[in-house]
Amino acid sequence: DTGTYDVTSSTVFDLLSQATEQRLASELRRTEPNSDWHAWLSLNRAYRQGRPAVLNWLGENPQMRLVVQVAEALSAGGVVVYPTDACYGVGCSLDNKRGMDRIRRIRQLREDHEFTLLCRDLSDLGLYAQVSNPVYRMLKLATPGPYTFILEASKLVPKRLVQPKRKTIGLRVPEHPILSAILETYGSPIVSTTLAMPGDEYPLNDPFDIRVSLEREVEIIVDGGYGGLDPTTVVDVTDGIPEVLRKGCGDPSVFGV
Repeated sequence: DTGTYDVTSSTVFDLLSQATEQRLASELRRTEPNSDWHAWLSLNRAYRQGRPAVLNWLGENPQMRLVVQVAEALSAGGVVVYPTDACYGVGCSLDNKRGMDRIRRIRQLREDHEFTLLCRDLSDLGLYAQVSNPVYRMLKLATPGPYTFILEASKLVPKRLVQPKRKTIGLRVPEHPILSAILETYGSPIVSTTLAMPGDEYPLNDPFDIRVSLEREVEIIVDGGYGGLDPTTVVDVTDGIPEVLRKGCGDPSVFGV
């Protein structure tokens, strides 16, 4: 028993006292006997006890009630684990400094670790980076997909996320149905990094291992099945000429390099 709960219904992310929870359960049994009230209360109990809610996806198509739960958790300042088109990632909202500090502690990262912004599409990416027309056409060839692009950050990016010397930021548009639905519903970029634990050679890719490792560290774990082990391919396009800084699961030949 990892102390987690499987939740498959929509929820409100208000924490209830135990007494309030019991009164609500009694009322819901009486007025809505066929509802998923028990799952709602399980999620609330998980939050109150400092445990993550585990959202299970059945099949590849996103279940919108679960997507909304994740978006609400991000808006409320939560830290969330999710599958991507590369490895599992862990992230928080763009303005969540405390969430970033929590992620650094989970992964034992240095203060100057460079996070990535997950964007829902190229238009979103263009708001947070300086993208010329030639570079835009280049990015269009590889998005969505498992590529991280290094670009000059726009003024919308908080200074704490910008590489201090070069004034750059890593951004990407993932190609994963669950994560894409979360980004679309949430409506803003997610500050993200690979879910690799300290001392591990590879990132966590087994949802069970993720639950065990992060039992009391995050608000939501999105269980999308086994994840990949290879990170994204990182491409620097700040000067308009693509330079592959890291070869990952994205094919760099699309850039002619």
